[in-house]
Amino acid sequence: MEPPPIINDLASIIQTSRAPVFLLAGTAGFVSVYATRLGRVSDRVNEVGEKDEQSEARRAQLGYLRRRTLALEIAVALGTLAAICTCCAILNLLSGALALGFREENLF
Repeated sequence: MEPPPIINDLASIIQTSRAPVFLLAGTAGFVSVYATRLGRVSDRVNEVGEKDEQSEARRAQLGYLRRRTLALEIAVALGTLAAICTCCAILNLLSGALALGFREENLF
């Protein structure tokens, strides 16, 4: 007994959107790592900033930590943008597959 055509169509749609979903999971993992690193850098900035000494080494370390913070903030923002674009691609694939299914259904 063969399943109804709608089941086959839904299975095909789900298979089409599977690859971008794995990409989205990987992107979320990267953003999580970047956010964790950003938290550690922030803790280090607070630790260095609480010291009372005013040395050249302290200022150099704060400058380095600020540049590192900026790089991590950009990485988080770009990772988030990549996740949003991946979600849009998934929605586009699903809506295109559904529209194609409705169009084929109306033709026959």
